[in-house]
Amino acid sequence: MTRETFKAELKTYLIKYLKAFLREMEGVEMRAFDIGIFPWYGYLYFSFLPTKEYNENGNNLYAEDWEYWNFNDESDYGHSWWMQENNFNIFNTKEEKEAGEAYFRICGELLHNEEVLNVFKDYNLSEDFQFLVFNPDKATRNDRTNYYLKVMP
Repeated sequence: MTRETFKAELKTYLIKYLKAFLREMEGVEMRAFDIGIFPWYGYLYFSFLPTKEYNENGNNLYAEDWEYWNFNDESDYGHSWWMQENNFNIFNTKEEKEAGEAYFRICGELLHNEEVLNVFKDYNLSEDFQFLVFNPDKATRNDRTNYYLKVMP
């Protein structure tokens, strides 16, 4: 599996769920969108943080607490196993697999894709809306690298 193939498949998967979820979000203003990816387990989730929830709870950095966490989940496990089910493995080395750097960068890059951004235009996004892609193993530590910002063109 190449990085390009993974990125193309993930783009298709993301667009599918964004379009499907749009009707449910009618009239709800969104403050943030998070791609949570756990490459070492083979799952990922998509989550929206409504502005109302952000205003009530402050800067809640844990997407798992958001009302619209993991809206792409179709399993009984509580997480989308899409990566595992499709045998996605783009790691070249054991160290890369442990770090997950390639996956985080791809997710960040994907949120700059014009086709993906066009789907987000159909949502009601706040003026300070933000995209989030973090390494979940470091998100609660000092390293709050947002891969969306790290890979900005």
